Amino acid sequence: MKDVLCKWGKWFDRYCVKKTFYFSYILCILLPLIITDCTILFIVMHSDRTLRYREMENAANAVQYYISNSAEQAAGYTKKIYTNKYINDFLGKQYEDTYDYVTAYYDFFKGMWFDGAMGSNYARTVLYGNNDTLINGGKVSGIGREAGAPWYRQFKASGRQQMLLFDYDHSGVSPNRRLLFLARLNSFDRASENFLLVELDYAEISRYLKEMNYAMDVFICRDGEIVLSNGRASGTNKEYEKFTEYDKVGYQSGMQIYGTELDIYVMNSKDTIAKEIKRQLPIIVFLFLVNAILPVIVYREKLKEQEIIVERQRAELLALRSQINPHFLFNTLESIRMHSVIRKEKETAEMIEKLAVLQRQYVEWGEDMVKVSEEMEFVRTYLDIQKYRFGDRLSYDIEMDESCSDFIIPKLSIVTFVENACVHGIESKQSAGWIFVRIYLEDLYMHIEIEDTGKGMEKEKMESLLWKMRNASIELLQEKERVGIINVCLRLKMKTENEVEFELDGEEEVGFLTHIKLPCKYLKPEVAQC
Repeated sequence: MKDVLCKWGKWFDRYCVKKTFYFSYILCILLPLIITDCTILFIVMHSDRTLRYREMENAANAVQYYISNSAEQAAGYTKKIYTNKYINDFLGKQYEDTYDYVTAYYDFFKGMWFDGAMGSNYARTVLYGNNDTLINGGKVSGIGREAGAPWYRQFKASGRQQMLLFDYDHSGVSPNRRLLFLARLNSFDRASENFLLVELDYAEISRYLKEMNYAMDVFICRDGEIVLSNGRASGTNKEYEKFTEYDKVGYQSGMQIYGTELDIYVMNSKDTIAKEIKRQLPIIVFLFLVNAILPVIVYREKLKEQEIIVERQRAELLALRSQINPHFLFNTLESIRMHSVIRKEKETAEMIEKLAVLQRQYVEWGEDMVKVSEEMEFVRTYLDIQKYRFGDRLSYDIEMDESCSDFIIPKLSIVTFVENACVHGIESKQSAGWIFVRIYLEDLYMHIEIEDTGKGMEKEKMESLLWKMRNASIELLQEKERVGIINVCLRLKMKTENEVEFELDGEEEVGFLTHIKLPCKYLKPEVAQC
């Protein structure tokens, strides 16, 4: 019995010691470790959710800024039209016959870059006048043509001076969504019913929203209908859908702009809980192995901040790209069409008008970068069209070093300066003029020279323009002066990491020269030296 009690006592002592050890281990080591790791894991996941919320907020703000900026550009353009007495007189004049109207139409729009002054994201503009002698077509139409349209009735009933409207047009062969900016033209006659319609490029705006490439869906709604989106419900030919997924909204904001109230909904990330755990699994395993993960958390936080900054810079670059669109081509086609109408070449005029409409529908930006040879083909095409317009008043010469042909530059960078030479140099001069475009290599730089023998520029204005070119920024673009030139200069600075050089030279009534130097190391696809 004594031996049995002794053995029992030893077992009990070992049990107590073992139990105490496990209890101490669980209470003093394992439990604090679990609590600490769970706390850290909670902080990590909470930080991740906070950053995703900030990303949703950033997406909503970017969308709101883009829509507001597009509307404000249209509003700024309409102010110029509103105070233009020649437009008021043109719309109010009673024309004797078709020839009288077409002659007045051509004289009125001759030399006016009616659409090109508007910048980006515009499909077309139309002046509407309460005048039965106006001929519908091109940039002018009678009000009676749209009297039954829902958008016109809504605008007229609102009594507003300016209004932004979403519309679904059933009248054409292919129905499509439209975003319209309307402004009354009653500066000289308060009772006038004349107005201006600016149709923003709905397809381009939808494309921009998609190219923002956010992981979450963004819906812009008006009266419960989805009018814009970066994914589902973004088709241009479908009627507007009802928004029903309010329970999945992660962030919501609203805006009121020119009589239209919009709600912006950013949906929660599509990640499920299982995907969330899987994504955090490496951190979970590491936490249980080592209880010193805080530096990793700090690094993760910084990395997320950098990702948000990169996303914002990318949104700015897309906004820059969205500001370039070859609307001057459409203006030139319209000019050629009016030539054909005057010469009674009805079939040619109709074909050109259809070509302009198709071109507007199918212009695709594609890649932002193109070869110099491709850019120069576009320059040559543009100058050929302008030569048709100006006749003997315009001559040009293009010289390009073949070793430059495969270099990569931002799209429409050279043609923008050529357009500037044509519009501000040759067009404003009555006598004949030349435009010279030269591309050559020298001292590890590709040199671009655009020279014209046109109107020239005052010294003070030239110095101001050169300063803006060298200091091109998003802020200068918002001033809405020389937008095309500043846009190109900013993209060239981005392409060359701010190593591009700009020089201007010229004299009034003699000519103007733009000289651009680009380091070759940034221009090859392989980023190689010359």
